[in-house]
Amino acid sequence: MWISYALADSKGETLRPSILIDRLKRLFPRLNFSSDLLADEQEHLEMVSTPKAAYKYMTAHMRNAADGKEDSLLWWLVYDWYKRHPDEEWAHRIGMLTEGLFHQNQEPSLGREKAVALYSLPVKASVSRLEQYVKCPFAHFVRYGLRPAERKEYTVAAPDLGELFHLSIEKFTARIAVQGLDWRELKDHECESMLDDVMDEILPEYNHGILQSTHRYQYLSKRLKRIGKRAVWLLTDHIRRSKFNPVGHEISFGLKGTYPPIEIGLADGEKMLLEGRIDRCDIYERENDLFINVIDYKSGAESFDLSDAWFGLKLQLLVYLEAMLEQEQRRIDGKARPGGIFYFRIDDPLINTKESVGEAIEKEIRKKLKLKGLVLKDVNLIRSMDNKISGYSEVLPVGVSDKNDSIYANSSVLEEEDFIWLIKHIKEFIRELGAEMLNGNINISPTKKGDETACRYCPYDGICQFDLQLENNRYRLIPSLKTEEVIERIRLRREEN
Repeated sequence: MWISYALADSKGETLRPSILIDRLKRLFPRLNFSSDLLADEQEHLEMVSTPKAAYKYMTAHMRNAADGKEDSLLWWLVYDWYKRHPDEEWAHRIGMLTEGLFHQNQEPSLGREKAVALYSLPVKASVSRLEQYVKCPFAHFVRYGLRPAERKEYTVAAPDLGELFHLSIEKFTARIAVQGLDWRELKDHECESMLDDVMDEILPEYNHGILQSTHRYQYLSKRLKRIGKRAVWLLTDHIRRSKFNPVGHEISFGLKGTYPPIEIGLADGEKMLLEGRIDRCDIYERENDLFINVIDYKSGAESFDLSDAWFGLKLQLLVYLEAMLEQEQRRIDGKARPGGIFYFRIDDPLINTKESVGEAIEKEIRKKLKLKGLVLKDVNLIRSMDNKISGYSEVLPVGVSDKNDSIYANSSVLEEEDFIWLIKHIKEFIRELGAEMLNGNINISPTKKGDETACRYCPYDGICQFDLQLENNRYRLIPSLKTEEVIERIRLRREEN
């Protein structure tokens, strides 16, 4: 009888043998134990028999040799036999083995000349494009350099839902502007009625009427209406609580946008022109100064992490804020100052409560859909964003004490100087990305933060063939810094400058 046990799992991590192994050792102290990892020369010789049987053992041992591990020289003799064998089948197999053992998927740099020709100057880039380059230069090269087109399917996916919500809110706000209505005077039933009309206009025409094609999609249409109503109710509720006024929705900046693009100077006098679209911008005037909030609508769960912003994984909100600060500063005599950057989640959450009172349910919904982001550390400004704040805000990711007006320690806030220097860091970071992009770096080096990797939803894994067992295939590990650590880095950068 032979008893065996695994030394490692599929990830290569060590496994402990069953307690039965220890019991057997104690019961039968003269038992012989051996491992195929520590096989002696005699055991190697026993593996060499017929050409077909020996080949599978030979491939495993050649893998050890390719990895630089010590192994029996016997297998080089076996390899030589196959190499010299006149049969074409073995020559073909050996060729495939050699190709597999020394396969490399890393691509050399394009070089500056090819990169400039491929991306053209000045480089026109969106924020999402820069975030893609941070996550993996090779995925950026495939998407924005080679530009392959995926086969279109007649279906509704998550990105389509996000687009529908953006479109419905855009048309909803446009109707308010056209009719000259005041957000704060709108009644809830008026919002619902207006959103119904907007959805009835959009849904039948979207994607060639797919949302009317089956009973499943018709049900989805009803659900989209319900979520849309929840979104505009919450949107209106936020504005009623705030002294900030919406000054624009779907504000574009770019060569053909509402505002000119953000210009980033690169090496040798070259430029990068950043283009994008801001879902919403709110402004509040206090004395001669102007405070700006930038809001981005998200149909999925999205949280703002200062650490992700520092390492370039989340650039969008800060870049959009910089665009608005730059434009408004040209227009006013006072100072354009950051107010906050937020993600507004569009959803219809499930509320688990024993209370059936409408106000209690609405309070829970506000908590579930609270804005995620970063606020300027200014108590008066925070109260201007939420005039009902008492303790933890139902709207903002902050809390304020009613006793002494102090801001809670775990609030997502930032001093103004830190805000400004974080934006400066982001601009410098983008400048470095642009230089690296034009130097032709297309390295296969996806990021990994915790359990999340850039490869998780990447559609190009069949092209890059990223594999940790291949040479030079490694994740770029992104540390998860605490807010205090990021602020410390911001202040250190400020001191250096």
